[in-house]
Amino acid sequence: MPDQQQVLVSQYISLITQKSTLDSKLSKLEQEIAAFCRQNRRKTLKTPTHLLYVIQKLRTVFPSKRSPERQTLEAILKNYPKLSDFMVLETISLGQAYDKKALPQDLLAKLAPLATQKPYLKISLLKAKKK
Repeated sequence: MPDQQQVLVSQYISLITQKSTLDSKLSKLEQEIAAFCRQNRRKTLKTPTHLLYVIQKLRTVFPSKRSPERQTLEAILKNYPKLSDFMVLETISLGQAYDKKALPQDLLAKLAPLATQKPYLKISLLKAKKK
């Protein structure tokens, strides 16, 4: 039994190490792809068999639950009369509504000091359609 435990733990450690290395390489490659697409004003990269669809934009984010600024954000939303009755604080949707300017102007102004812009990158791999 102890030998099997040692083998299992060793295999696990080996795979975790490989995964960490691969994740790092993948992240660097994704940044290279993003830079290439920005420089060449492209949203897709094609090969005869595959297509990479690259989405890049700035996305507004608000303080997370662990952030000390979160209480300020919650207070602003609670005290805003039109939202306090029905809005559950979900910062991703709030950020999207903020970006689309789908919130009242006075609320946008109150939220502005808490809003930060972060880059967003999504790369989708699709198989090329056969002709």
